[in-house]
Amino acid sequence: SEAINFNFPESQNDNPKNLYTNKTLNLLNNCSITRPLATYGIGMGYVFRRVSGGNGAYFLGQVSSKAFPAYFPTVFLIKEPLVNIFFMLMALGAGIAMMIKKIRLAVKDHIKNIFSEITAHFWHNIDSTSMFFFIILYSYISITGNLNIGLRHLFPIFPFIYILTAKVIFEFIKRRREKQSQTMLYFFVATLTVIMIVQSVAAYPNYMSYFNEVVGGPKNGYKFVTDSNADWGQDLERLKKFLDEHPEITKIRLDYFGGGDPQYYLGNKYLMWWDSKRPIENGWYAISTNFLQGSLYSTEKTEDDSYRWLIKEKPIYQIGTSILVYNITDAK
Repeated sequence: SEAINFNFPESQNDNPKNLYTNKTLNLLNNCSITRPLATYGIGMGYVFRRVSGGNGAYFLGQVSSKAFPAYFPTVFLIKEPLVNIFFMLMALGAGIAMMIKKIRLAVKDHIKNIFSEITAHFWHNIDSTSMFFFIILYSYISITGNLNIGLRHLFPIFPFIYILTAKVIFEFIKRRREKQSQTMLYFFVATLTVIMIVQSVAAYPNYMSYFNEVVGGPKNGYKFVTDSNADWGQDLERLKKFLDEHPEITKIRLDYFGGGDPQYYLGNKYLMWWDSKRPIENGWYAISTNFLQGSLYSTEKTEDDSYRWLIKEKPIYQIGTSILVYNITDAK
């Protein structure tokens, strides 16, 4: 009850949705049978509020708290393995081909209502139809929402995409009349599957920050999009290992994005830094790509409170995929 009243206070009488939500959730919460629905409703409220509020995000040279319509389609295309994308396109093509064939047969057999034939096809394949429309609906909600912080927000549809892709491809192969054609297609799919497995193993340990070859792999992904796509503070321990291997670096100015404790890992080598800190000093800097890109491309920041002074500097090292290391010798 306290969580409901805190998140949806009745005092906000100017917001009818807030008031109705409060009353509905409290009503559900007062019954032991429907109480789980109230808890679920509170969680949904968190999600909708988070989405409507937006979040500052870097995407293709822009920083904005407003959603980019091209965000999720683009991120999907550059983070999903190319073999997977090929399989999806193959399934889409196969699905369209099978649908066209059904329509042609309907016309040939003089079926007056082709729409009825198509409807019957969907009902006879209710599992595939349900998955397909859920994927479309969820994708639409994600694209039109106001929260662009990572491909992870599309994860609920990934199992359905993979299941539907595999189902359509194998149905298409089974429909081939020639045994030789079937065998060749099975071999082709098996070969691509092996390649996909090898690529997945080779991507270790950069699974979260994985980007496909189109953008140059995990090391270059941050140039296109950040946040949980590329940088979630996963490389702090690798930075410690790097400093252990480079004893000449006695102090490093760190602007770290993540939940780790830099003081714990780096000890007395750690100096706190941020983009607006002045004056700029000579020495070593380690900057999380999320903070770097957000500072470089923010229209709200100026030369004096951003990292734009690093544009002409080239990072000497890249720790994992998310921390860039600079050595500044001519600070002004």
